Amino acid sequence: MKKFYLITLFALALFTACKREDEKPANHLLGSWQKVKVESKVPPADWQTENQPCQLDDVEEYRPTGDWALFSGANQCSAGSGVTRVTRQQAASNTHIIYTFEGISREYESTVQELTAEKMILIQSTGLTNGKQIRYTFEKK
Repeated sequence: MKKFYLITLFALALFTACKREDEKPANHLLGSWQKVKVESKVPPADWQTENQPCQLDDVEEYRPTGDWALFSGANQCSAGSGVTRVTRQQAASNTHIIYTFEGISREYESTVQELTAEKMILIQSTGLTNGKQIRYTFEKK
């Protein structure tokens, strides 16, 4: 009886300790994100809030297929279609997001400052002059 108890305990410990190979960590990036704050700075200055109503109704959608879409909402900062679709990929152990726009020969990159199931903060500096950086804060929709 003692042997049976030890074998059962060992088997239970073995099965609970092993992670299934097909389990992947959750990718919090996937889904729809509402922009809630926009800030900018030129280092070494501190972040300054730049919220504009036309930015705060924007929703960004990250799909498992590698697509990214920006829905600029009813209050658009500049006239356009209201929807922008591009491809994106996560890079550098998911600390960067690289966006590739169709018809544009260069890529744009954002640094992931924070990414949880409910909040995302991205910093963009690619393509900006004078070292200017823009920080976007999002909440999951």
